[in-house]
Amino acid sequence: MNKTFEYLFFNVYNWYYKMALLRRRIEPAYLTVSIIAFSVAMWAFAIYLFCDRVFFHHYLTSKILAPLMIIVWALFYYLLSSAFLDNYKYLDIYNKYKEYAASNKKARRDTRISIGIVILPFIIVLTYGAISIFRDALK
Repeated sequence: MNKTFEYLFFNVYNWYYKMALLRRRIEPAYLTVSIIAFSVAMWAFAIYLFCDRVFFHHYLTSKILAPLMIIVWALFYYLLSSAFLDNYKYLDIYNKYKEYAASNKKARRDTRISIGIVILPFIIVLTYGAISIFRDALK
């Protein structure tokens, strides 16, 4: 598996794991896989919005786009859960990068970058939606 993606997974998992230590009732492994799968689906949606705006202009209708995003999320959730959750692969990744993150002075920066990569497509889609609503209100 790609070391960059493993490190991204570790950073998101470690963030949720620290939240679980603070007496939150979450399961960090399942939540990490779910949020990364949802982020991949939102990246696909953001890329579609960009291509729709620049190239094809409303190729897919909204009736088909929502189920398509759900299918993309479910597919990536299945792929990531089979890759990370089966045989507790996420624990191997966590143990592999735990000492590196503890000794790395830039570990906080890496965690912020990882969370930013996961959150960025949501910001892009929300910004695009707000601009579209504002533009339609001015007409």
